[in-house]
Amino acid sequence: MRSTQDTNPQIVPHENDRTRVTLLKGIAIAAVVTIHILSSIPGYIYTTANAAQYIYLDQLLRFSVPLFIGLSGYALAKKYGTEIAIVPFYKRRFSRLVPLYLLWSVGLWLLFRAIPVWNTADAYIPFWKVIILGRGDYHLYFIPLIIQLYLLFPLLIKAIKKYPRVTLFASLVLQAVSFIYFESLESKPIDTFLSTDQEQYSLLTSWLTYFVLGMFLAKKSSQLTDKTKLIAFAGASWGLGLAYLCLQGQLVILNNVDPLDALKFTRLVILPYTLTSIFLAVTVPWETFAPKAWLQKCLLYIGKHSFTIYLSHTIVLRLFFANTYETLRLSDMIITAGATVAAVIFSLWYEKNS
Repeated sequence: MRSTQDTNPQIVPHENDRTRVTLLKGIAIAAVVTIHILSSIPGYIYTTANAAQYIYLDQLLRFSVPLFIGLSGYALAKKYGTEIAIVPFYKRRFSRLVPLYLLWSVGLWLLFRAIPVWNTADAYIPFWKVIILGRGDYHLYFIPLIIQLYLLFPLLIKAIKKYPRVTLFASLVLQAVSFIYFESLESKPIDTFLSTDQEQYSLLTSWLTYFVLGMFLAKKSSQLTDKTKLIAFAGASWGLGLAYLCLQGQLVILNNVDPLDALKFTRLVILPYTLTSIFLAVTVPWETFAPKAWLQKCLLYIGKHSFTIYLSHTIVLRLFFANTYETLRLSDMIITAGATVAAVIFSLWYEKNS
C-alpha cells in the first residue's frame, strides 16, 4: 500500500472502509490467539502468585470476539441495503464458511479420537454436536454462531432501518438477560445445559448486541454531528469498564472460582468494555495514528486470512505445547504437523478462490 508522502513512509492511509475493517479484524484475531496462548501456558497461570498480570492481559484482550462480530455486522450493513436477494446472500456466506468448517471439524474430531490425550471433553460428544454446535474443538462454536447471525441478518437490516434505537436496545436487553441466566446456573450443584462457556458461546443471544451495534454504527455513524464528545465519553467508559472487569475477574478467582468461568465472555460486567471497544474501533479515525508500514501490512495479512488462522491456531498451539503436558509419539507429531500444514495450505487456497 503506498503512502501519501514519500518522505514519511510510516503513514499508510486506508484506501477504503474495507481496508479499515480488515485491519481491525487482524487485531481482533491476534487477540483471540493470544488469549488461547495464555490458557495453554503450563502451570495454570491464572492461579499463580503473579496471576494479576495475566488476568488483566486476558481481560484486556476480551474485546476480540465481540469486535470481530461487530465488524461482521458493520461490513454487511455497509454492503447491503434493506432489499437483499436472500438465496444469493446465503449462498455467498455459506459457501465461504461451511466447506472449511467441515474440513477442520471432521479433521479435528478424527484427530482427537486417534490421540485421546488431546481430547479435552469430559464425555463422548456425538458427531451431530460436532457439526451442528461446533464441538469439534473449543473454538469452533464461532462458525455455527456466525451462521445464526447471517440467517438473522435480512430481518435485522430491515429493523435497523425502521427502528434503529429500539432494535439496538432490544438486542442489548436480550443479551443481558441471557448473561444473567448463565450466571444463575453457576449456583446450581449439577451441570445443566448451557452451564459451560462453550455451550453459552454457541448461542446468538450471547453476541447479538455486538452484531447489531456494528450494523447500527454502519448506518448511523455518518450522522453523528459531534464525534469528539462521544469518543471522549466512550473512551472514559472503556477505561472504567476495563478496570472494573479486571478487578472483578481477579476477585472471583481468589474466591476459588474456575478461571474459565471467572474470565469468560458471557458475563454481564463485560458489556460496558466490549460495547465501547466496538464503538471506538469503528468511530475513531485510527488512520491518523498509522502504525509502521510493516506492522500494518502484517495486520492486514492476518485480517485477510483471519478465518484460516482462527480454524487452525488451536491445533498449532497443541503441537507447540505438546511435550509440556504429555509426551506424544514422534509419529503422531509428524503426521499431525503434516496434516495441519496441508489443511492450512488448502484453506488459504480456498479462501482466495471462493
